[in-house]
Amino acid sequence: RATTIEARLARTHPGYILSQRSQRLDELRSRLTAGTRRVVQSRRVQERHLLARLRAAAPRIGIQRRAEGVVALRQRLGNAALLGLTTTGGRLAVAVAALHAFSPLRTLERGYAIVSDTGTGQVLRHAGQLTVGQTVTARLAAGSFDATVRKIRD
Repeated sequence: RATTIEARLARTHPGYILSQRSQRLDELRSRLTAGTRRVVQSRRVQERHLLARLRAAAPRIGIQRRAEGVVALRQRLGNAALLGLTTTGGRLAVAVAALHAFSPLRTLERGYAIVSDTGTGQVLRHAGQLTVGQTVTARLAAGSFDATVRKIRD
């Protein structure tokens, strides 16, 4: 029993108790420091995340993105308009060439005339539409003149 009493006395000795309490205090201090570091790190990560979300939602950023979109759309519109004008210009050039090829003025340039009744302005296509003594107007490539029908040949 003496060893038991000695062991008990050793455990109740103020030096022993102080040593154990000091050890426990060191352990709790370490845990508190580690826990504090974890909380601070977690809060920093959370802060960065929230800051990134705030920046993404900031009106300035949204406006800047929209402005870049407007610039891109404006450029696309300009390109589309230029392409449309080029295409339309090409089609117009083809139509003008076709009109020029079939133009009565082109025919006149080859030495033909357009003859019309001077009174009514009706274009005459057949000799049967004429009468002796009738006044007709002949249009040439450059200018026109009036003539009187003297003889009709079929």
